[in-house]
Formats: sequence, structure tokens, C-alpha cells
Amino acid sequence: MSARKALLACNFYNYETLHSILAAAHAESAPIILQLTESSIEYLGMDMAVAMAPGWIGPI
Repeated sequence: MSARKALLACNFYNYETLHSILAAAHAESAPIILQLTESSIEYLGMDMAVAMAPGWIGPI
């Protein structure tokens, strides 16, 4: 029987939550989907939010 898995989609709203989400995904070697709410985009700005994630691609 093959393993059944789910793909987690997480909202982040600042550097700390992004770091925690990505550290947990890395520890589990699990793929994730990062997503934002409208209020997070208003708070961070789309350019900043997009710029934050690529810096974490790879080992943490």
C-alpha cells in the first residue's frame, strides 16, 4: 500500500511566520504552498511578500 499524503497550504503574514512554516516543511522534507490573505498583502505589500520567499528556497 502506498503512503497517502496531503499538500499543506499556509498563510504567512510576516518574516517570523514564514520562517516557521518553511523550517517545519524542511524538517519534514515536505512540499508546501505559500499563500497570502488580502490583509497580509496590504500589510506587507505584494513586492515584499514575493521577495521574502525565494530567500528560503533550499536548506534552512
